[in-house]
Amino acid sequence: MAEPLVGVAIRVGVIGVVLAGVLLGRAVLHRWQAARRERVLQSEALPGMSNGEASVLLFTGTLCSDCMLQKDILYGLKASAGPFHLREVMAARDVALAGRFGVQSVPATVVLNREGKPVGVNYGLVSGDIIASQLEGAKGG
Repeated sequence: MAEPLVGVAIRVGVIGVVLAGVLLGRAVLHRWQAARRERVLQSEALPGMSNGEASVLLFTGTLCSDCMLQKDILYGLKASAGPFHLREVMAARDVALAGRFGVQSVPATVVLNREGKPVGVNYGLVSGDIIASQLEGAKGG
């Protein structure tokens, strides 16, 4: 009778260790992404992007279905959130610009204020509400 209990205890222990590892990995990833995002938000204005209106840089890839969804969300925002400049950037082609904003996967969006300074950065597909809120801040409202 003791042998089956030992086997169960070992399995439970292994599951616990794996679960703890996953949770620790997620926490480390979250902190790393937050630090990367903060570094981008502290950066200087982007030369050539101070066109007098807020801008959104959409970093995309060629076969990225989430990028297409993000693009649709942004075009919907252009109709509802007021004017802003939208620039689509192929991350693999403009590696320097992607690197400046910490983009390592697509889609990613960077919201710039009227002076070209980053005020919002999003890694992955995000809702229109999040970008609309960042645009509101970028427009000074």
